[in-house]
Formats: sequence, C-alpha cells, structure tokens
Amino acid sequence: MPAPLDHALLGRQLRDLLSRGHSTGPQLRAILGISQPVFSRLARKTNGVLSVGPRSARKYALIREIIGVVTPISVYDLGPDTPRRLGRLTPIHPSGFWYESDGTGRFYDDLPWFLQDLRPVGYLGRLVPRVHADLALPADIRLWNDRATLTYLTRRASDPIGALLLGDESYQAFLQQFNRPARGIGGGERAQRYPALAVDVLAQGPAGSSAAGEQAKFLTRRDDVPVIVKFSPPSTGPAAIRTADLLIAEHIALEVLRSAGREAALSELVLAEERVFLEVQRFDRDGGRRIGQISMAAVDAEHVGLLGDWTATARALCDAGVISRSDREEIRYRDLFGKFIANSDRHLGNVSFRLQGDVLAGVAPTYDMLPMHYRPVQGEVIDRPWAPPLPNASDADIAREAWNAARLFWEQTAAHPRISQGFRDLAAENLMALRGLAPVLSMLPV
Repeated sequence: MPAPLDHALLGRQLRDLLSRGHSTGPQLRAILGISQPVFSRLARKTNGVLSVGPRSARKYALIREIIGVVTPISVYDLGPDTPRRLGRLTPIHPSGFWYESDGTGRFYDDLPWFLQDLRPVGYLGRLVPRVHADLALPADIRLWNDRATLTYLTRRASDPIGALLLGDESYQAFLQQFNRPARGIGGGERAQRYPALAVDVLAQGPAGSSAAGEQAKFLTRRDDVPVIVKFSPPSTGPAAIRTADLLIAEHIALEVLRSAGREAALSELVLAEERVFLEVQRFDRDGGRRIGQISMAAVDAEHVGLLGDWTATARALCDAGVISRSDREEIRYRDLFGKFIANSDRHLGNVSFRLQGDVLAGVAPTYDMLPMHYRPVQGEVIDRPWAPPLPNASDADIAREAWNAARLFWEQTAAHPRISQGFRDLAAENLMALRGLAPVLSMLPV
C-alpha cells in the first residue's frame, strides 16, 4: 500500500511554492507529485491560498496579509452614475495584486494602472504623513511601500483625484462628507478666506488633500464648486513676484485655449494680501459627483511604456488602439502650443484622460499650461534665453492655429496690468520672436 499523504506537509510546501509567485494547477501538481483530486482538496483547505479564473485555466496565488489593511480591498467607482463597487483587489505574494471585476480578473505586478494616480504625490501629497500622524506612516512618501500606501488609501483617502476610491473606511468617510458637505466659500469671501487657507496649508495642509504638482496649493469649494487654488508667496522678492507672474500667465493660457475652442480648465484670479491666488475648477468633480481621471503617465506605463514626450506618447497610444485619433490630435496641438509659450514642463503627468470605471473615455481638459521655462530655480530668478522652436513639417496642419493661440497668449501677457514690468518685457520679446516665425509657417507643406 502507498504511504498515506502528509497533508500538513503538502500544505506547507504549497504555501512555500506560492510565496514565490502565482502558478497553475498542473505546474503545482507536478512539483508536489499529487493527483488532481488531491490537489483540489489541498488548495481548498490550505490557509491563504487564492484560487482564481475559470476551471479550465485556474491559477493559484498566496494571499499577502498587510498589517492594518482589510483584504480583499473593495474598489468603488463614485462616477456620475450610481456609485458602485467596481471590483476587489487582493495583495498576493511575493508582491503585486489580483484584481477582479465583473467576474473577470488579472494579476498585476503593482497597483493596477487605473489606481496609480490615487497615490499621494506632489506638494499636498507630501503633507499627508503629517496630517494623518495617527497612521504612523513614513514621513517621505517616496519611500512608501504597499503597507503605507494602502493604509492611507483605504482609511483616509476619501477625496482623491478622479472617481475611484479604495476601502470601506474611506468610502464611509466619503458618505459622511456627502451627507454633511463643508460650506463653500462665497465668491465675495475669497479675498478674506484664501490668505488664511494658504497659511494653514503651509503650516500642515488640510485633511484629505491629494492634488498633484509642486506649486503651493489647497483644495476648497467656491460656493458649490470644488476648486484647486494655487498661490504665490506674499513677499515682494524676485522669486515671489515671478511666481505671481506665472500664475497669472497660467490663467491667460487657459483662457486663450478656451477662446480657441479647446477644452481647458476654468480659472479665476484672486488678489489678496500681496498674494496671487489662481482658482481652478476641478474637472474631476461635478457638484457632489465625481468624474474619473487618469494621467497619461499611468496609461503609458500600462500600455506602451514609451515615456516619451506628449506627441510621441499619444501617437504610440493611438497606434496601439488605446486612445482615439481625435485624442491624439488634441494632445499634439497642446504639445505644440506649449512649446510656443515656453512650457518646459510638459511631462506625462500634465495630460490626463477621463475614466469611466477602468475604461478610458477621452482626453481631459488642459491644465498646468504656463511658461515654466521662467520658473524660479531654488528660490532664484534666472532668465535663461528662450526662442520659439521651429515647427516640423508634420505639424503643418496645426502649426498656424497653435501659433495664433500662442501669439494671443504673449500679447495678453505683455499687456496684463498685474504682471510685473520685467515679465511683461520678456513676454513682449517673446511675442516679437514668435511673430518672426510667420514666414516659416508659410513654407510648411499643405
């Protein structure tokens, strides 16, 4: 008679195999030297073994416990339709996740691409460990592992970018905020309230903030409209003046793009206590509802991995069937307009797409469009030379339109009464240089 099987030993061996990564039944059976019926019983009875997929192609993984995080993690979609549980996320060994939605799923080496932008980043993201000191998270968010990231996202991130939200505790906090929304700041109150909010965010930051970007900012509501408010320092030093100039220039750029028939974020300027406040309406919010949003950086990393400029990445995404041709052309136009207005900060985090659940739904409005070539460097104003680039022959179909919009931008910047004289002079010089490209535009192929 064959020796009886040691099921306890087999269970330990199965867990050890799966601790190295997910695998299929036939692979595991071959290593363990057991039959299909024995393996099926073993997988069902072994603690922590996750069985996923259809019976004909079932795979197995070992659930990774994360201290302080309840798994599986519910993924909620708070989009403009009825809120719903979009899927469930389960950490697995040795790293990564199993994500399942509507009966289908897949393994991810990291957080799924459509959840990547929920991570706290930028100016407000760096404040999260201080604001939520009770969670005892590492002070440097760049060093966060899965435990730190998921602890924050599932317990405190009730107002992240976009429409997706992780965990029941964060969802409960969202319900409380929805039931008792904070009183918005009236339009006439902004000059009195915004300076105090700026001081507050500089001191520690408001709870729940998670907007990306390095410019000092806070989140609030103007009346019933959720807004992001960027602000300049109150001093009259060169760097503070330049920061104020650039905030005004950003407002001008967004207005110029909208006047050209392009989608761009709505913005207003508020001047108070020697600060310039740029109030930008959040296009991932619609009253109490939310609109999905994902950066081109996250989309690129999942689908093509090009990490190129806006135009090259949009072309690769379009060629791969990820985005439409109209989205590609819109991004190409923004890229050229950005070049013409000295926007040197055209990284993939500064273009976003709308997201319906976990499906892309078109390019989002333009934001963070300004002449970043002139930003202060380590607190000092260094006006490096700049000249508008020659358009490429491949840009012939959009070059004149983008050039015209950029011309309006430099004209309005050079004439704006609240911009410093020094920056108005720079804008006037750039306007002349841009006009000098007119003969080149006439030579582009039709």
